[in-house]
Amino acid sequence: MERISRALAALNHRVYRDLVPLFADVGLSGHLHRKGALTVYESERGWHAATPGWEAKQRLGIEVRHLSGDQARELEPALGPLVKRAILTPQWSHVSDPKRVVVVCAPGWRPMVRESLRPKSLVSPQVPRAARLPWPTALS
Repeated sequence: MERISRALAALNHRVYRDLVPLFADVGLSGHLHRKGALTVYESERGWHAATPGWEAKQRLGIEVRHLSGDQARELEPALGPLVKRAILTPQWSHVSDPKRVVVVCAPGWRPMVRESLRPKSLVSPQVPRAARLPWPTALS
């Protein structure tokens, strides 16, 4: 688990360095919203149970702010009195229309993905043409 978490953190640390210029190049800058995320807890018990996971994220460089219910309501007034604790991750972002991102970016990604998924050992000159699938696949 720790090894996978470190690998994911390494990818996440460079995401904005890669994503922001890409979105600018394809006209999607307005679709990326870097507003953070608020995770709320209705009980101290729930918040305490989640704390080790948040601490692990912090050790990997994710910014995590522990908030009281009142502090969470200052950020999001629509939250009711049931919220006792919250976690703010200010680096979090979202896109307004994930389908639009795929539609705009997919044409440029397809050749790269197709090449990276092509198993060189499965489709080789030693495989007779008749043994290959007769229709196009993601790997062809």
